[in-house]
Amino acid sequence: MEKIKKISGKDVLFFECDLLNRASIDHLFSTIASEVPSGIDILVNNAAMTERCPMEEKTLESWDNEMALNLTAPFMLSKHFAGSMKKKGWGRIMIMSSVAGMLTFPCTIGYCTSKTALIGLTKAIAVELAPHGVTCNAICPYFVDTPFIQPFLDSLKEETGQSREETLDNIRNSCPTKTFTTPKQKLISQESRNLCGSILKKCRFKVVKILTPGGRMGPQWDSKFYIGMYRLFNPFWMHCRKRLERPVKKSWKIFGKRIPRKSSPQQNRSGTM
Repeated sequence: MEKIKKISGKDVLFFECDLLNRASIDHLFSTIASEVPSGIDILVNNAAMTERCPMEEKTLESWDNEMALNLTAPFMLSKHFAGSMKKKGWGRIMIMSSVAGMLTFPCTIGYCTSKTALIGLTKAIAVELAPHGVTCNAICPYFVDTPFIQPFLDSLKEETGQSREETLDNIRNSCPTKTFTTPKQKLISQESRNLCGSILKKCRFKVVKILTPGGRMGPQWDSKFYIGMYRLFNPFWMHCRKRLERPVKKSWKIFGKRIPRKSSPQQNRSGTM
């Protein structure tokens, strides 16, 4: 907090909250509303948890905890603080999803499910709040260089028998940039006002290979490939669609004379002319 205060030059307020408890989230909102009557300008939904285990060993308690922290908490916080942002006509909501929300990893069923749902939540919030000057965006990074990935590295070490350095090298080499993501992405500046409902990935290469305990899976086509194919074939498809949607002519005009159009065999069978 002292470092933040030194950088910003302003007082820093700290509020403790158990994001697994819905009543605690409601209490957090009421406390902040009393301390900051004008409301907050920026909300970053970054808290997350994961338990790596096969689906058969996944307990309902573990599943509920992951859904509560990874999905329900961002929804409740966004819901509470969106009102003040709408009144001011400006606000930024950032949701930390994951590449696990776009691709799947083994033994992370709860994490992948919740992170995929966050992408849908981001789009839904963005559509509702965009007319009020409030944007909502999700970030889907690969492995971020934070202590959060340590349990995952430990489990990979046990499964593969590789050292921590070898595991890190394999993960690093599976990323197109050969580097880890760092938590320094900014989506809160005024220049980002037209960036709304976006799902940002660390890289946009045509082919991405994802590391698994058994090796690499891939190639997996990135969204840029599909966007390129859409831009290539969409004009042709729209042309065909317009031709198909043209009204059927009931007669033909030949040499200035109107000649009735003959019905097709299918029309005769249906009894229409």
